[in-house]
Amino acid sequence: MSEIKQKASVVLRKSIRGMLSTFFLFPIDDKLVFIDSMFGRAVSDSAKYYIEYVIANDRSDTRYIWGLKDGVPHEPMERVTFIKYKSPKWFYYHAIAKVVLQSHHLYNYMPFRKGQYNVLFWHAGGAYKRIGASVASNNEKQKRLHELRNSYINDPSVIFLSSSDYFTKYNIEEVYHFTGRIEKTGLPRNDIFFSEERIATAAAKVKKALQLGDAPVFLYAPTFRKGTVGAQHNINIDFEKLVSDYEAAHGVRPYILYRSHYYEKGATEVSSLINVSDYPDMQELLCAADCLITDYSSCIWDYALMGRPCFLFVPDLEEYTNKEQGLFVPIDQWPGVVCKDNDDLCEQVRNSDRAEARAAAKERAQRHLRTYGSYEEGKACERLNALVQELRGR
Repeated sequence: MSEIKQKASVVLRKSIRGMLSTFFLFPIDDKLVFIDSMFGRAVSDSAKYYIEYVIANDRSDTRYIWGLKDGVPHEPMERVTFIKYKSPKWFYYHAIAKVVLQSHHLYNYMPFRKGQYNVLFWHAGGAYKRIGASVASNNEKQKRLHELRNSYINDPSVIFLSSSDYFTKYNIEEVYHFTGRIEKTGLPRNDIFFSEERIATAAAKVKKALQLGDAPVFLYAPTFRKGTVGAQHNINIDFEKLVSDYEAAHGVRPYILYRSHYYEKGATEVSSLINVSDYPDMQELLCAADCLITDYSSCIWDYALMGRPCFLFVPDLEEYTNKEQGLFVPIDQWPGVVCKDNDDLCEQVRNSDRAEARAAAKERAQRHLRTYGSYEEGKACERLNALVQELRGR
């Protein structure tokens, strides 16, 4: 982006903020909570689990507005009114809600309002690959953009939820230079992993929806790479070998589910993969997975809470670490087994159901959660609801 375009972009955003501020003529509704989750893609992520908790446990008079790109969900939810994402109503309710719950960065064209609170429950846990201002860059324009964004997010109305000490240190304080209020809640979507009954129910739901039998289920969920936003991920794992090796050793052919990052196209021509990129609930997929195969994705944080085998296929580790993204902490502190080639990955997955391998995976995950100073205790929804009611003044 040229300097002229960058300045024009800043002016445009300030102008839009000015126009949207006209909604401030309407009073704030102290009973209203506005949900802005995953850019309106689906009823999913932490917002879904929080609302389910509210329906079951909260008796307050709080009302909820949720914006979806499709306008309405397939299944209505009690106490929630769904509207069209970024419609005039969406901007109106965003402006008058007492509390705004958001799963991602703030829109820098949305004005802040005195008396309103913006709670960021974020869309990832742990602290793994570097993002935003923490990525080393010699590009002065990018640095200025990050500085502008960080100055915007450091508003008194903003409150961050955190999953761990490391997330607070790196993803909040280092990336955003955030100095405001941080709540040690854990992620609402991860409460599910503290109930064996809920895990089993979610796994059964996935298997029924995908018509899976009793064979083991492996989930492949890579992160995105620079240059692949809106494109197809380059799958460089030999899944035919992985499946055939496992089948030869155990006499059963496993199912391999492929979940692309939401920035990318989920299409795949690999016949041994079942594409679940459009399945709305990642936590349910994790519950169904007997092991997880990924690379640098933060889904390893969520999966570690179940202590199941996790494998990091990272043949590009040196390049990724030194040239593309960079890591907050060394990968040997992560909860997965590092595999740098197909032979190593196939061997590790083939042996993953052995008692000693599963015990090692559980110990590795527990050590990782301790090292990172996890706040996950299965009470994130309860803690978030207490915060919402506090901010409402109840």
